[in-house]
This record gives sequence, structure tokens and C-alpha cells, in this order.
Amino acid sequence: MMEVPCKILAVCLLLVGAQAFAAVDAARSSKELTWQSLFFDAVTGNLQQPMADELLEFEDCTALYTVDNIEILLVAGYKIRRCGNLESKDIERYLERQDAVYTKRNFERELVNCALRESHHDNRQCYVDTVLNLFSSVRPYRYDRRRRNACIFREVEKAVIKLNAASISLANCIAQSQPQPLPPQNSTLPPPPQNTTAGGPGWNTTAFPNTNTTPNFTLTTVSPNWNTTADGPWWGNNSTQGPWWGNTTTQGPWWGNTTTQGPWWGNNSTEGPWWGNNSTQGPWWGNNSTEGPWWGNNSTQGPWWGNNSTEGPWWGNNSTEGPWWENNSTQGPWWGNNSTEGPWWGNNSTQGPWWGNNSTEGPWWGNNSTEGPWWENNSTQGPWWGNNSTEGPWWGNNSTQGPWWGNNSTEGPWWGNNSTEGPWWGNNSTEGPWWGNNSTQGPWWGNNSTQGPWWGNNSTEGPWWGNNSTQGPWWGNNSTEGPWWGNNSTQGPWWGNNSTEGPWWGNNSTEGPWWGNNSTEGPWWGNNSTQGPWWGNNSTEGPWWGNNSTQGPWWGNNSTEGPWWGNNSTQGPWWGNNSTEGPWWGNNSTQGPWWGNNSTEGPWWGNNSTAGPNWNSTTLGPNFNSTQGPWLGNSTQGPQNTTEGPWWNNTTASWNTTTVDDRSTTEGNWFDHLMNEIGSLF
Repeated sequence: MMEVPCKILAVCLLLVGAQAFAAVDAARSSKELTWQSLFFDAVTGNLQQPMADELLEFEDCTALYTVDNIEILLVAGYKIRRCGNLESKDIERYLERQDAVYTKRNFERELVNCALRESHHDNRQCYVDTVLNLFSSVRPYRYDRRRRNACIFREVEKAVIKLNAASISLANCIAQSQPQPLPPQNSTLPPPPQNTTAGGPGWNTTAFPNTNTTPNFTLTTVSPNWNTTADGPWWGNNSTQGPWWGNTTTQGPWWGNTTTQGPWWGNNSTEGPWWGNNSTQGPWWGNNSTEGPWWGNNSTQGPWWGNNSTEGPWWGNNSTEGPWWENNSTQGPWWGNNSTEGPWWGNNSTQGPWWGNNSTEGPWWGNNSTEGPWWENNSTQGPWWGNNSTEGPWWGNNSTQGPWWGNNSTEGPWWGNNSTEGPWWGNNSTEGPWWGNNSTQGPWWGNNSTQGPWWGNNSTEGPWWGNNSTQGPWWGNNSTEGPWWGNNSTQGPWWGNNSTEGPWWGNNSTEGPWWGNNSTEGPWWGNNSTQGPWWGNNSTEGPWWGNNSTQGPWWGNNSTEGPWWGNNSTQGPWWGNNSTEGPWWGNNSTQGPWWGNNSTEGPWWGNNSTAGPNWNSTTLGPNFNSTQGPWLGNSTQGPQNTTEGPWWNNTTASWNTTTVDDRSTTEGNWFDHLMNEIGSLF
């Protein structure tokens, strides 16, 4: 049996060598293309994958084995070069100066000698020494040879193990592709199934089968016929998979959607939980995909941190950015605004978070743009650090400097002040950015003075006007004031803080915009609601204006309102929730689109019914061999092709049976055999 695998191995080497190394050494005979040659080209960076059309003439097992081996060698070669701190171009330049053919043949000869060594360790170490000798010729090592040796040894060992595993997989593949021998004609044992397409006897009857007949094994369709080949448990969907976690299949839980993925974490698929949206991504963290959680929006990004994508969480907005930090995109979190920037730090974009403003800058640090966070102001600078622009964050002021760090200008952010120092780092001046304050230090890090807004500092004043509170805007601080005007509230905008105020104007509410906070107010204007926009929060308000509803847009929340306007329904769009409303408009039904819920309504528009699709039918179960049926964990196939009878509250009798090919025996029917076997026991 070993002759066949050996022949196929030889064919694979010939194929790979002929395609990968023709340009390097076209004159060499294909008989000389050995694994040593492949390894040399992998280490030097000249190895290439064969093209797909070059594998068409080979069987599946051979083609897969060839591709796997080349991939293993490509990865090993790359990692070995990293161990030697070399690029492929460095080795290429060396070979251009030397005799490349001689260098390669000498390398191969050394590997052949290594293979003759009996000790496993000596064999591997010999391979490593051969590689190190080549690398030392390219760039001499003055130190650290021991570390490089250990690194290369580890990668060589990994590659050998993977190549051995690939060989075993090839042998198994070939063995499985061989036809299985049939039993002797006079055997009383039934042969293996031969391409039968249906299960046990009597699928088209509701009575016990006739014992004097041979079971019918030619059926290909079983009632009830659902007239579809690609549908999970919902309406009007042509997709091929149900909505759950850890599945890379192709459909989420909603109607009339031809997209390709459900809403969960750590998935790089392409659809979130909503209706009529052709966008490409759901709402979670650490994902660089392209769609947030809302309806009728063709924009391109959801609301989270550390993402460079392009859309925030709202409806009917064609803008391009969501509300988070360190994003270079271009849109903030609000409705009906065509402006160009959201409220965060380290962003070079151009718009703040408010309505009807055509200005060009939001409230954050490290931005070179030109507008602060307020209304109808044509000034040219917002309140942040590291900016050389010319305007502070207030109304109708033509002064020349805002409040930030690393700036040597001459004006702080307030009126009628001729002082000489603003609030930033590394400055020993004597005035912070506000009125009527005789304190002695500005807001920066690593300073033991007594004032200003920074991290890990227990001092007593932040950077704003007319405020007698006791703390600036930063993280991990339990002080009591955020950075804004005319507000007597008690907390700034950051995470992990249990204080009570967010960063905006004229608002007496009680919470800022962050996660894991049990406070009671989100980041917007003129709203007396009770919750900000984040996950894992049991509060009661989402991130929007003029809405008295009771829940924000996130998962694992038992609250009662989704992220939209004028809706008094009772549930947002997420999984594992026992609430009673799905994510859509004007619907008083009682169930959202997810699993593990015992409620009574499906997720669609204008439907006041009380039940989803159930199978309490008296007809037979779905076709076992079809691609239809409501279950989890199967994309295009119904329950397994077992030998069980129908199920789903069906009145049809079922039994366990052994599938028998009606062409394979002439020794009577199964019932006679059973009786004979029982008789032989007595």
C-alpha cells in the first residue's frame, strides 16, 4: 500500500518544483527537484504557491497535499528569516553577487548529509547550522548567535511536524477515496448503503409497514414539502443559516434580508441585527467592519472605540463617523447633521456634536481643526492640547489662544484677560484657564501643584468658567466636575466613574457617556432622560434627543427600549433578552428577533399577531435530505440522515431500521430473517 503514496509524493515534488523554481534554475532537470531544493527557496524567499489551474490535472488529495506543503514551507521560511533578522531582499542581493547555483547546490548537499544522521536532535541541529551558515554569509553575526540558533531550531521542528502530519492526511485521503469491497454474495449481513437517498421504510404511509414487502428506498422527497432549499426559521428569507454565536455561516435573524451574518462579538462576518439594510457589519468592539445597528442606513460604521471605520449610531444619516476616541474619521453622534466630526480626542477631523452647525471642530485634544463645541459660532479654535490655532471655546471672542498643552502663546480661554500662560504640561506659570481663580498651576501630568484637569490627581479645579466644583475631566478620578460652562453638576466624561454628569451645556442631568456606569444620563442636549449609550448597563435611556423612552442600544441588557424616536415599545435589538419588543418602528408586537426567548411575536412590521412559525402539524416531518428546516448549527441541511422516523408532534409511526439495498440480497425480507434468528435461539 505504500507504493501509491510514494508515487504521489514524487509527483507533488515535481509539480511544485517545476512551477516554483523555473525562474531560479530553468536549466536543471526536474528529477533534481527535491525537498532540499524546496527548503532552500523557502528560506531565501523565492518559493511560490502553484496557480489553481496548474493543479486541475491532479486528484483532490494530491492537489490539497501540494498546496499544504508549499504553505507550510512558506510560513517556515518567513519565520526562519525573522529569526535571523533578515529580509528576502537581503538574501537576494547576496545571491546576485555570488554564484547562486553553486550556493543552492551546496546548501542542498549539506541537508542531504544532515538527513543521514541517526539522532533526532543532531539531525535537526544540522539543518539549523546549515541555515545559519547561509545567513552568516549574507550578514555576519557578531553576537546573539545562540538566540538565533534556538529560534531557527524551533521553526524547523514545527515545519517537520506539520509536513509529517500532511503526509498522514494524504495517506488517509487516498485510503478513503478507494472503493470499499462488498461482502460475499452469500453473506447474511447487509452490504453498506450504495447511494440510497432516503431513510427507513414506509415514509409515505401512516401505518405500520407491510411485513411481506421490501422497504422502499427510492424516495427523494418527504412530506411536508416546504418548497424551498435554503431557509432557516423565519419568513421571506432566502439565506442559509440561523442566528447564534460562533457561527461563520450566512444569515442573521430578520426578514427580507439577503445579507450574510448575525450580530455577535469576534465575528468578521457581514450583517448586523436590523431590517432592510444592505450594509455590512454589526455593532461590537475590535471589529474593522462597516455597519452600525440601525435601519435604512447605507453608511459604513457602528458605535465603538478603536475603530477607524466610518459611521455612527443613528437613523437616516449619510454622514461618516461614530462617537469614539482616536478615530480619524469624519462624523459625530447625532441626527440629520451633515457636518463632519464627532466628540473625541486625537482626531484630525472637522466637526463637533450638535445640530445645525456648519462649523469645523469638536471638543478634543491633539486636533488642528478650527471650531469649538457650541452654536452659531464662526470662531476658529476649540478647547484642546497641542494646537497652534487662534481661538478658545466660547462665544463672540476674537482672542488668540485656546486651552491646551505645549503651547507658548499668550492668552488663556476667557475674556478680558491679559495674563501670560495657558493650561498645559511642563509649564511653571501661574494661572489656569478660568475666571477669578488665584491658584498656581495649569492642567497637566506629573505636576504636584494644586490645580487643573488631569489623571490621578486629587486637586480641586478643572478648566472652565464660573464653576466652583472640584475636579476636571479624566479617568479613574472620583472628583466632581466635568469640562463645560454654567453647569453645577458633579462629574466629567470618562469610564469607570460613578459620578453624575456628562460633558455638555445647560444640562442638569446626571450622567456622562461611558460604559459600566450605573449613572443616569447620556451625552446630549435638553434631555431629561436617564441613560447613556453603552453596553452592560441596566440604566434606562439611549443616546438621542427628546425621547422619553427607556432603553439604549446594546446587548445583554434587561431594560425596555431600543435606539429610535417616538417609540414606546419595550425591547432593543439584541440576544439573550427576555424583554418583549424587537428593533423597529410603530410595532406593538411582543417579540424581537433572537433565540432563547419564550415570547410570542416575530420580528416584522405592522404585525399584531402572537406567534412565530411552529411545526405542530399532523403531517410528516421535513425531508431529511433537503436543505430546509428550522434548527441551529446547520446551514444548508436538515436533521441528520439517520434511520429515525419523522418527528415534530407527528402522528406518523416511526421505528429504527437498518437501510438495506434492494439489489444486494435475495434471501427474503427482513421480517423473515428476524423470525429465523429468534427461532435459532431455542
